[in-house]
Amino acid sequence: MKYNFVSVGTTIIALVAAFVAVRALFILASFIFTDSLCDAARRGNLADMAIAISWGAEVNGRGMHAKTPLMAACEGGQLECARYLIGLGADVNGHNDSGSALMWAVESGNVALCQLLCEQGVDVEWKNHEGSNVIDFAISKKNHEVVDLLKRFSYRDSRVDPVVDDSKQ
Repeated sequence: MKYNFVSVGTTIIALVAAFVAVRALFILASFIFTDSLCDAARRGNLADMAIAISWGAEVNGRGMHAKTPLMAACEGGQLECARYLIGLGADVNGHNDSGSALMWAVESGNVALCQLLCEQGVDVEWKNHEGSNVIDFAISKKNHEVVDLLKRFSYRDSRVDPVVDDSKQ
C-alpha cells in the first residue's frame, strides 16, 4: 500500500483544525451561557438562571468583566439568587481584580446579602488591586450597619488579644 504523505499531513491538519474549532465553540458557548446566567442573576430571575445552567452555564464561570454569577447576583442585591448559586456550589470568594462578591453586596446595600456571604465563610480581608478590603469599601459608602456586620466577621477588626494567666504557671 502506497501512502501519500502530503494527503495524510493535510488530513491531520484538517482534523486538528476541526478539533480546535469545536473546542472554541464550546468555550464560546460556555461564555455566552455564563454571561446569560450573570445577567439573570443580576436581574433576580431564578427561572432564567435555571435555564442558563441547564444549557451549560458554569456556576463559577466568568461572564463580562470576569464577573462570576454570584458577583452579578450581589451587584443586583439579589439575596435569593445568591442563595441559589451558593446552594449549587458557587465560590463565595470569587472575585476579579477590582472587586469581590462581597464588595458588590456592599455596593447594593443589601445587609442580609452581606450577612449570607459572611456566614458562608467569605474572606472579609481580601484586597482588590487598589489595596482596599471590603470594610474599607463599606466605610467609603458610609454604610454603618454593613461596617458593623463586617467587623464581626473580620480577623483584623474582631481579633481579641489573648489574656495570659500567670497563676497557672
